[in-house]
Amino acid sequence: MKNFGQSKNSSIISLENAIDVITELIKKYGLEEIEKRKEEEIGWAKSLEEKRRIFKDLPTCQISKIVRELAKKEISPTNLAIVLQQRLNISKEIAEKLAKDLENKVLVLFQKIVPEKIEKKELKKEEFGEIKSSIPPKRDIYREPIE
Repeated sequence: MKNFGQSKNSSIISLENAIDVITELIKKYGLEEIEKRKEEEIGWAKSLEEKRRIFKDLPTCQISKIVRELAKKEISPTNLAIVLQQRLNISKEIAEKLAKDLENKVLVLFQKIVPEKIEKKELKKEEFGEIKSSIPPKRDIYREPIE
């Protein structure tokens, strides 16, 4: 957990691999009922703004947002349990257990993704460098020759 992420400006926003794990954790810690109730509220909501507000309050969305903030280092890992407790309105014990599970199951996925993304970016830079150097400079037909 100490070496989480490569830099403060890390662009880890995608949670494709982590969403299944987050869904499992919601079931494990009894947040599924809140999720269902909020989904019903979305159906009853009249305006799009109200639906968006309710959607952002879903436990899945809240946990995903917290994980993104952790990946961007906006939240420190030591405060994870406190943040979970406040945003999800859960007990301290459940928040601490959920924080440990998030660290062990979700954040590990990001640690595996970060080096892969960096390697791919470096390869692309090398490839583009070779392509650009093989292209001859264009002659400007509108410019008068300097004598």
